[in-house]
Amino acid sequence: MNAPARRSGGTPRASLSQLRDQLHVVVPALTVGEGHPQMGRLLAQLRTTAAGMAELLAAAEPAAQAAIGAGLEHAAAGEYNESRTEFLTAYRRLSILLHDHPDRRPSAVGESTQRWRPLR
Repeated sequence: MNAPARRSGGTPRASLSQLRDQLHVVVPALTVGEGHPQMGRLLAQLRTTAAGMAELLAAAEPAAQAAIGAGLEHAAAGEYNESRTEFLTAYRRLSILLHDHPDRRPSAVGESTQRWRPLR
């Protein structure tokens, strides 16, 4: 089991969800606050979470692990557009992994995803 899961008492699925949630926060923050002083803290937290989950990510979704690593490198170099692209790739890969997880109830396999639509 990975370090974040041990600390939180959670499962590997919960740890992957936590990482996906962090990516969900970092991408828009990079979009609107590239030079903001808090960006360094957000990126450091993401780096720590990803490092603590290295074994889990390598086994479960190596493409997401590679994208996060590349995104952090781009962010360190000030290449925020490239960083956002990599983080979005990782977010998408983790979302697909979590969506198709075997813990998902079997009857939900054929259901379409409900999306918000404006009233007409």
